[in-house]
Amino acid sequence: MSTGECVGCLGSRICWVCLGTGYASPEGRKGRCTRCHGTRRCHVCAPATEVAPQIPRRVLVVDDEHDVLDLLRVWLSDDERCGAVETVTSGDAALLALAENCADTIVCDFQLGGTTSADYLPGFRSACPQARILLHTGSPDLALAAGVIERGADLVLEKGRVTLQQLIDEALHD
Repeated sequence: MSTGECVGCLGSRICWVCLGTGYASPEGRKGRCTRCHGTRRCHVCAPATEVAPQIPRRVLVVDDEHDVLDLLRVWLSDDERCGAVETVTSGDAALLALAENCADTIVCDFQLGGTTSADYLPGFRSACPQARILLHTGSPDLALAAGVIERGADLVLEKGRVTLQQLIDEALHD
């Protein structure tokens, strides 16, 4: 017997997974809903022609230089396309942060103290398969030679060759 209501949302037009798991309230949300991918629209009855509002991106910045972390935190926080910024100084700390809350974008330096991010990229990709991973490095040739693209990076940007605004735009690109 049909009631005329959507079987997915019962007429609310809100994603039923979001409603049932707490994703509908931003203050209690961790990660992104796997059904609607953050749009909060019912996947059954919401018209495909509706334009989803741009969801602010969560960004994790990984760099062993505190000045770089502070600068990127300020610039990202001031951009309305960014919903949250977390900064860490090592690949291990990044993996712990990603286990707690999956980022939409990961901006990572290649040289991280005595190691490189190449070893951590498969873990980043495994923790957040849909994340955009950007390497922001002064050594792009070394990074590419280490196989960072094959290990999970989406883009390698050279420090000093891209402006800070270009880096922010790439990080917040949807």
